[in-house]
Amino acid sequence: MKCYYKILMVLFLVSTGISAVRAQTTFARNGVADERGQTYALVNATVITGSKKIENAIILVKGKLIEQVGSVINIPKGYRQIGLKGKYVYPAFIDPYSQYGLPPVKFPPRSNPVIKREQIDPARSGAYNANDAIRADYQAVRDFRIDSKIAEDLRRQGFASVSAFLPDGVVRGTSVVVNLGESSENEVVVKSEGAVYFSMDKGSSLQDYPNTPMGALSLVRQTMYDAEWYGQFDQKPFTDLGLEAINSQKSLPKIFESSDWMMAQTVDRVGTELGLDFIIKGSGDEYQRVGEIAGMKRKMVIPLNFPKPFDVSDTLFNAAISLQDLKHWEMAPMNAAFLAKAGVKFAFTSDGLENRGEFLDNVKKAVAAGLSKETALAALTSIPAEFFGLEDVLGGVDAGKFANLIVASGDIFEQSGSIEEVWVQGESYRVTSKPDRGTVRYTVDKIDDSPKMIYPFTAYGTSEQVKPEDLLIKGATVWTSEQEGILSETDVLIQSGKIVRIGKGLSVKGVKIIDGTGKHLTAGIIDEHSHIALKSINEMAINTSMVRMEDVINSEDVQIYRALAGGVVVAQLLHGSANAIGGQSALVKLKWGQTAADLIIPSAPRFIKFALGENPKRSKSDPSIRFPKTMMGMEQVYTDAFTQAREYEKEWTRYQSNAKNGSGIKPRIDLVNQAMLDVLKGDMFITCHAYVQSEMLMLMDVADRFGFTVNTFTHALEGYKIADELKVHGAGGATFSDRWNFKWEARTAIPYNTVLMHGQGVVTAVNSDSGELMRHLNQEAAKSVRYGGMDEQEALKLVTLNPAKLLHLDDSMGSIKVGKSADLVLWSGHPLSVYSKAEKTLIEGGIYFDLERDQVLREEIRLERNRLITKMGNLKNQGVATVQYSSNLPFEAECDFTGMEEYFEENH
Repeated sequence: MKCYYKILMVLFLVSTGISAVRAQTTFARNGVADERGQTYALVNATVITGSKKIENAIILVKGKLIEQVGSVINIPKGYRQIGLKGKYVYPAFIDPYSQYGLPPVKFPPRSNPVIKREQIDPARSGAYNANDAIRADYQAVRDFRIDSKIAEDLRRQGFASVSAFLPDGVVRGTSVVVNLGESSENEVVVKSEGAVYFSMDKGSSLQDYPNTPMGALSLVRQTMYDAEWYGQFDQKPFTDLGLEAINSQKSLPKIFESSDWMMAQTVDRVGTELGLDFIIKGSGDEYQRVGEIAGMKRKMVIPLNFPKPFDVSDTLFNAAISLQDLKHWEMAPMNAAFLAKAGVKFAFTSDGLENRGEFLDNVKKAVAAGLSKETALAALTSIPAEFFGLEDVLGGVDAGKFANLIVASGDIFEQSGSIEEVWVQGESYRVTSKPDRGTVRYTVDKIDDSPKMIYPFTAYGTSEQVKPEDLLIKGATVWTSEQEGILSETDVLIQSGKIVRIGKGLSVKGVKIIDGTGKHLTAGIIDEHSHIALKSINEMAINTSMVRMEDVINSEDVQIYRALAGGVVVAQLLHGSANAIGGQSALVKLKWGQTAADLIIPSAPRFIKFALGENPKRSKSDPSIRFPKTMMGMEQVYTDAFTQAREYEKEWTRYQSNAKNGSGIKPRIDLVNQAMLDVLKGDMFITCHAYVQSEMLMLMDVADRFGFTVNTFTHALEGYKIADELKVHGAGGATFSDRWNFKWEARTAIPYNTVLMHGQGVVTAVNSDSGELMRHLNQEAAKSVRYGGMDEQEALKLVTLNPAKLLHLDDSMGSIKVGKSADLVLWSGHPLSVYSKAEKTLIEGGIYFDLERDQVLREEIRLERNRLITKMGNLKNQGVATVQYSSNLPFEAECDFTGMEEYFEENH
């Protein structure tokens, strides 16, 4: 492709006596053609291109192209000279993430706008993909039309080229790279297919799947595997224009949009899995984890959508402004400088700006915050040109490149510098001067004077990330949850994240001493059923076994810190209960301040969420058309899924046999069937949302027929009725302590459920399914003592050792035993007392919650908030425009207790 453009440029330059435009056109002329061509000599300019600065430069422009650049050039006859003494000339900017010249995305109405019914099948007519969100076949070049008004707005900010794509779908098809001239579409198109664009937003598709980021990512995975399979056939089994397009686009760059730095890490992981070199379109918050972002070694497209200061005149309302949003306002302009310092290669985009006219000012803010001018210019010119393989024709002031230039009054990266002209393909466009903005100018903090970074970047974050320590806890009452029982006045030694010694009178040099006198030490609490720290909960399809909760972990969720304050160290983050077969769980340690990847327990067993009852059969969705609608249908969903998985296994077995003989088409990788097969093979375990005994018996019968075991029934409010059957099958029960009557299928629950199941030998746990309940699971366990007279040590196991057993993690956690992970809680008193508090919560020897430090953090939060609010108030007093604050705090997710029917239907 580069060679093609070099040849094209030579053809332009060797055309003598005839303009480059005229030489290349195939259009008929109605009248006399002007074949003289446009030739200019821009003289006495200061040219800035790349890292070069040429004083008193001469730029020869012939037709669309730069013919020659230098300080000593003989100007040929016939060239019109334009004096630019005192002016600066730069290569014009390139926006790699634009919708310029394309129609708005059209969102079709549902067939019945009054009743929101599911749409399972695609609505797009034609030989397209089975999912309407796969629009890989779309080519922006076919819809591109010059838009003079927007082109003028973009030129005013220094742009002469953009890569324009239609933001519709998960796989969005190809962009068109165009120059911002106004001659004709044929003349301004530089590259008809610039890049392929990806997103986690399905756009105009009305199909239910996908409706979450994790579903979109699963769809991308499956579609790429489908394209690989489809590409093997000479004679295609069917026509899919989307898969054909994907296979034809393999050599094109691929740009994937992310909503924040956490999702950027997820995109990176998906790209690695699929072997795709994604360029990641960031969100502007990458500075918060710049080390991790740099570690991805991905190219990026970075927006400059800096938040405006909030109107803080209402002191009562200010309490609603989150510390995260306050700090982001202050530090967002430093983002590019942080990335550059970390060695990340990035291009800038104007995408995300409500007012496109702020772009250049925001570039200047980024420079004022510490970004070098050279890096800023590269991010606007040479780097985006390189992204699209157009560095031979765009992105610099060099011979052979398009004459796309900025003529400025001075240094364009200083506040005083302004654009006077933008040249596009050798044609000059005057830039209308901006209205007077008064005497108030912006000021920004610099990266070198950076405000304190905290981990996580929210309330209760700390300037230093928690690290494991060697600790000796002295003289505590130790609840081992092992056969040793409760040990009084006992010491526990922690080294390298492990429990290494337990005994009395231990003395070790070089370790930190924690006085446990009068206090109680237990294993950390483990929550078998939680939905905290997730960006989405329910994907809406009959079988969503292909989605992974690890794709949407929100490591910045303050509920992690709150859970630590209640002594919780581990949680299973589950898919919701909207589907008979839900998504794959994430087993995490609540390492506050670490990234999602750091939270995930290495080599943890794999789990998947199933669901029985009212939720998956959609009892409360009268207009629902989605199968299943009855319990008979529920059983058939499971039977079909496992039957198909067996057939899938046979297909791969046949292929592997044929492959030994060098023959056979590789079968399609089916992520749904693969997940079901993993359950059958014992490589993934089921935790099943259930209430009613008959339904639990049904699923155990299905499991017996297919030769596997249901690992856990979670909620299991009627587990006491079939405790003997649970024991025979080998299923455990993770239940509520005393919640019932919140829905019809929960009406027969009793507070003796844990005691009765435990008495039959069923591994029994108490879980939360609630960010609020999670904070006092120790008290939930204590209710089994109150209601059923359970032994105190056995009651504590309901939230420590037993959930560890259910999650197959009991070899490394859940009790206090030499060799196990130092995941511990030091309580102020008896661990089952409502009056006791978690004073210290440890994970692998790191103190992730400390009651005394909590008080210090609260004061730091108060002072930091006051500082930032005062800073914003001062700017308003100086006349700087402010905006009203709007919170985007997520609604807390549980399976059944939201109290909002519509929210329940959409998310649970």
